[in-house]
Amino acid sequence: MEFEEVIKKFEKMLKKINRMYGGTEDGFQEAVLEVYEALKTYDESKSGLSTYLYWRVRGKLQRWSKQKKEITQEEGMDMSYQRIENKILVESLKNRLEADERELIELIYSSGMSDVEIAKRYKESVQTIKNKKHSILGKLRKMLKECD
Repeated sequence: MEFEEVIKKFEKMLKKINRMYGGTEDGFQEAVLEVYEALKTYDESKSGLSTYLYWRVRGKLQRWSKQKKEITQEEGMDMSYQRIENKILVESLKNRLEADERELIELIYSSGMSDVEIAKRYKESVQTIKNKKHSILGKLRKMLKECD
């Protein structure tokens, strides 16, 4: 039987197995590739083609799914480390600011207060708050360049 005929005949089975492991297009392609490889070593005297393909494809998708999860977890760990490094860097930079500058930046970015709300709190004009914010951000940018 030709490869295309085998794929056509067992397409429903391949899709069913693929659904067991996420049902993605990539998973289906892996299943098709495994059928191609399996046909090279198939011995009809040992088992029926359907049974042979089922277990070969299922095993392949099981390994592929596990490998995909491991890669995703590694990427997640990399992102977690990146977040931690960013947090450490931000804290380090904030600690190099004057106390009033640090307080203003925390009000703007941590508490989510608007420039108008902060201006009312400090009894200053909105423009003064914007100028201070601009000055502090410039100072932080300069410090960040020094870290590189």
